[in-house]
Amino acid sequence: MRKFTSVAATLGFGLALGVGLASCGPSNSTSTSSEAPTSSEAPTSSAPSTTTGTGATTSTLTFIAPSTSKPATPPTTTLPPVKETEFLMQPGSDGMAVVGLQEKLKANGYDPGEIDGKYGPAVQAAVRAFQRVNDLAGDGVVGPLTLAAFEHPKAIQPMRPEGPPNRVEISVSRKLLVLYKDGAPVVVTHVSSGSEIAFCENGVCGDAVTPIGDFTALMKIDGWEEGPLGAMYNSVYFWPAYAIHGSPNVPDVGASHGCVRIPMHIAEYFPSMITYGEAIYIMK
Repeated sequence: MRKFTSVAATLGFGLALGVGLASCGPSNSTSTSSEAPTSSEAPTSSAPSTTTGTGATTSTLTFIAPSTSKPATPPTTTLPPVKETEFLMQPGSDGMAVVGLQEKLKANGYDPGEIDGKYGPAVQAAVRAFQRVNDLAGDGVVGPLTLAAFEHPKAIQPMRPEGPPNRVEISVSRKLLVLYKDGAPVVVTHVSSGSEIAFCENGVCGDAVTPIGDFTALMKIDGWEEGPLGAMYNSVYFWPAYAIHGSPNVPDVGASHGCVRIPMHIAEYFPSMITYGEAIYIMK
């Protein structure tokens, strides 16, 4: 049985978020309102518009990502990322060299999944995150520059240092998520956000833009949930129809309808580390 819980229900607001919000877009559910994030600069979203046809009932719901009146503080970079020119390990590689890579990633706080000597999606996602923190192009393949970075790895720099000690920081441009507990990074992972390509699928239309601003964790849904735009795994909603969720497909480009995709192995435990009302900062 799928478990559905929300801070709205806990606080007595009812299940205003609704379970029909899967896949970063509204469904035909009549529940379209939500308790706004508790922030002095809470994002605003335009209400879905419904067009009813004649004869058989059909509807088209248009959803526009919320925006903030004041842009969030962007991450600072001094130099463009450096790209590998020689590849030593890449997806499909295996053996003891990959075991060594997995151990290095894990020792530095990047989850490569099971230490099994196989360069699969979990390793690739961890490599991408490590590369971006170390000012390398996050291409997910390992060459001399990536191996050299392990000798003197850079510390993760907070994107919102003024935030509370327990928070989530997401950079859309760097495709990076960092979860902080007691001020220390405990989860660092590659992500994929909105494609920023307008869409109309199964009666749902939108701009596929991941909302930028200050949010809070509003709702969690355990396991898979199906919606008009696809499936999501172990979702943590931060705004109606927008969630951080697991996906088998977390490419190096924006690919979602607006949600933040995380690797499946990270999604197995990420929601359990999030408390309701926890700050979620999303930046360009």
